[in-house]
Formats: sequence, structure tokens, C-alpha cells
Amino acid sequence: MTTQQLLDVPPRLNGRHHRTYEAIFRLPPAHNLAWHDVRSLLDNLADVTESDHDSFRAMKGGQELVLHVPQYKDFVTGEDLLTVRRFLTQTGDPAAAGNLLVARAAPTPLA
Repeated sequence: MTTQQLLDVPPRLNGRHHRTYEAIFRLPPAHNLAWHDVRSLLDNLADVTESDHDSFRAMKGGQELVLHVPQYKDFVTGEDLLTVRRFLTQTGDPAAAGNLLVARAAPTPLA
């Protein structure tokens, strides 16, 4: 059984996106997320635009996420992390629905 089958992570994520996705929902929260990785993940999951005024906007499923682009490489504010979690939850990504990544056993076949 693959990790993809054990976790409700969107199937279109590559390895780096998968690790970033898990880090966003990790408890306790990750404090070393790189902005580049978060931006790349959101590029993969939503329609993204960046304005001239250092703001970042992602749209998906009628939901909008607006963030200030950090000046440094780290994406560290807890408020922004919670905003991204909320956005992923509201847009219906499977693992976000429960706010936790939980491994599940494979269903047993009916006899």
C-alpha cells in the first residue's frame, strides 16, 4: 500500500508539495516552511496571481486567499499558516477536511 493510499492528500501533488501540504497541517505547527514551497503548492492547487504591491491571491472553488508576500524566504507567521489551512479546508481538499492527516487501514473485502 502506498503512502498516497494511506493519506487523504490530493493525488496531483508531487513529493515536495506533499511534504509542504503535510507541514501546513502538522500539529504542532511547522515553523520552518519556506515561502517558495507554500507558493508552489498553492500554484498547483489554485489559480494564483501576485500584484505589484507584494500581495498574493489564490482563488479556488469560490474561495479567495490573500496574503502579504514575505520579504524573507520563510513563511513563519502563525496567522498566515492558519489562513492557508482554512483556505485548503474551505476549498474541499480531502486531508484538509479534518484538519489532520490520519493514516487509515485499507478496507477489508466483504465475504
